[in-house]
Amino acid sequence: MNSKKTFLTNVLWSFFGQFGYMVVGLVGNIVLARFLMPEEFGQFGIAMFFVVISNVLIESGFSGALIRLKKVEEKDYSTIFVFNLIISIILYVLLIVFSNNIAAFYNDKQLTSILIVIGSILVFNAFQITQNAKLVKGMMFRKRALYKFISLFLATIVAIVLAVNNYGIWALVFLQVLSSFFLSIILSLKVKNSFSFKFDKVAFKKMYSFGMNTTIASVVNTAFENGYQLIIGKYFSLAQVGVFYQAKRLQEVPDALYKNVILNVFYSKLANYQENIKEFHQKYIEMTIHATIVIGLSTTIVTCFSEEVIDFVYGSKWQDSAFFLKLLSISSFFYLIEICNRNIFKVFNKTNILLGIEILKKIVQSITIFIGIYFHSLEYLMYGYLFTTIFSLVVNYYYAKKVLSVLSFKGLIPIGLVLFIVVLLYILITSLNNYLNYNFYVLVIELIIVTGLYILLLFLFKITSVKKIKNILKK
Repeated sequence: MNSKKTFLTNVLWSFFGQFGYMVVGLVGNIVLARFLMPEEFGQFGIAMFFVVISNVLIESGFSGALIRLKKVEEKDYSTIFVFNLIISIILYVLLIVFSNNIAAFYNDKQLTSILIVIGSILVFNAFQITQNAKLVKGMMFRKRALYKFISLFLATIVAIVLAVNNYGIWALVFLQVLSSFFLSIILSLKVKNSFSFKFDKVAFKKMYSFGMNTTIASVVNTAFENGYQLIIGKYFSLAQVGVFYQAKRLQEVPDALYKNVILNVFYSKLANYQENIKEFHQKYIEMTIHATIVIGLSTTIVTCFSEEVIDFVYGSKWQDSAFFLKLLSISSFFYLIEICNRNIFKVFNKTNILLGIEILKKIVQSITIFIGIYFHSLEYLMYGYLFTTIFSLVVNYYYAKKVLSVLSFKGLIPIGLVLFIVVLLYILITSLNNYLNYNFYVLVIELIIVTGLYILLLFLFKITSVKKIKNILKK
């Protein structure tokens, strides 16, 4: 099989494998939302903040360093495994020690036990990182997707049984814990053992620079992205945290699909062209435009039908999530395109610039958060988040142009045109709804109209063409 067909096959496996994984997660979340209250999802959202941040520190960007290396030895894998395991144990102990303080801060005693149990995920995840890196580096996305799917499926069954039997918040907690535990077991059995306890200082230093820069950037980014749960919980209410968290979980379904392809398949492919600037640029532009078109369609659909999506998925008691879903969807459009751009810094080992961009972005984001808190307005908080993602994409592209001099600001034109189409169709659907008696059949017709017009406008604005589509299909 030639390299183009192999790449397309890996893209499809990565995308649809992640799709299956997310479908199981979404179905599980829908069922749990029918049994649990927003306050319980609020507790869970706060606890998960500390787990997510800790996971970034455990991974430390070294999986990306392993993937980037042209030749990887077993000592490289074992070194990273030892580092991951030590850090995971330290962080878990710290989480246990400070669990009472966190619970007191939110005036919720139950958070202590929730944090202690859910924190076990940190240790389980330490046994996954090197195996995942091996699968990604070997372009074995089919196996990776299958293992993740099985682990989540088994955990979801257990969680639903717990929810039906009135275990409340613990259904959510054990969903996460068991999913991580099952995946660790499966990877240990199916992927060549990477659990050697040998630590090589030379191997560690070789990957240190790349890993540390991306880690600090990821920690800063993850803290701010997930920190809204903490802010809403402290300055508003746990119920609002739950409403926000559910919108965020729903938006993460398409986000996870795209990020999985962009961060794994795109990065693995582009890393092969790091010594050929012209070919790298060509592949990068093609991938970014294709990603923008697909992301733009899902953004259009979610934005136009956010109320209907929330009502269908979660039920009427979660209708307040529609506002958050709409803003998160538009923000994700800019964020996902920015992730495409980050591949430039990672491939050419300019992760120090990536860190600087993240710091600048967070300064701006901090200002918008302060404004939201000062005016005690969730609307200001979310509009500030949207502004930050737009600002971040522009700054990211500016510095990417310095790393890859052949880049041009003309590359932002397709992105701007797709965004214009999204806004245009949103205005159209909003206007139509003012004159129509809304029902299921109207919704289906509008969905068909929106999709058809989106594709038509792509051709009219020459963002894509029949020739380009044929070329993609030939690959």
